[in-house]
Amino acid sequence: MSLFILLFIFLAGCNNSFTKESKLNPVKNNILQVKDSIIYRKFEYPINNKDASDFAYIDGDLFDGGIKSIIIYGDYCLFVDEVHRNIKKINLKDGTKSVSNALLDRPGRSLVDLTIHNDLIYVSTFQKKIFVLDSNLKLVRTIELKTFGYHQLFFQGIKKNNLLVFISVQDTLIEIDPLGKEINRKRVIPYPYTIGDTLIFRSIRMGEFVNDTLVMGLLDYELYYYTYFERNEDSYVRGKKYRITQKGNKDIFVNDKYEIQLATPYTHLENTDIHFINDLDFDDNYLIIFEVTPPSITIHVYTIN
Repeated sequence: MSLFILLFIFLAGCNNSFTKESKLNPVKNNILQVKDSIIYRKFEYPINNKDASDFAYIDGDLFDGGIKSIIIYGDYCLFVDEVHRNIKKINLKDGTKSVSNALLDRPGRSLVDLTIHNDLIYVSTFQKKIFVLDSNLKLVRTIELKTFGYHQLFFQGIKKNNLLVFISVQDTLIEIDPLGKEINRKRVIPYPYTIGDTLIFRSIRMGEFVNDTLVMGLLDYELYYYTYFERNEDSYVRGKKYRITQKGNKDIFVNDKYEIQLATPYTHLENTDIHFINDLDFDDNYLIIFEVTPPSITIHVYTIN
């Protein structure tokens, strides 16, 4: 039987009107499993598309909307909520949830991706803007890129002290400094692949089908920050390699440092060229898997001791 967690909402201090915080009601023990130096926790949160302090999810005919991307941030995990247009931060030890103010006032697909650089949180959009937040989810500054039209912006890694940002549709990679000054701009070198006996050169965009395989991310050899998933094959999230295999009827997560038997089957969220979802992240200390389980959102937290 699933572990249901009730949330109550309150303002996180009178001096900070931009951040809301939700705390879990006391739970005797939210540690569900301890095995081979792995601690497994599961946190569940209600789906509520009207309350910006909660997680959102829209089951649409053309695309699903909700959490766009996740990334581990120390002992926290950050979530891009495209419906509520805010960032949610989950404490991976106790499930405490903090929520930023809405970064955009326009409803719809708005926020896209995020990355961490110099202890600041960079949040990209479906527009020309990149928002920079501090660790308390307060807005530090706004960067506006020089680009025509509105396209999804994806972070493609760090080059020295600069950020690499991919502009979708334009197939353009730009390099900006931490303050947003453009350093370099170039078209992405097309990735060669074959259809039958024909060699084709073409840029791979987020979530594009190539030879009936859904390719998540940029397979440009100059880039390393791409995301790609294929069961029983080497897969990547933000440039980090892993693999999801099976032993018996159990899904196993494997990287070059540890192997974890997953508590539940891993079902990769559906992606399209419009809607990119990154539902997994890991580092030396944590494996995080995000799952939509209506009427709730489930976050699986594996702590490596």
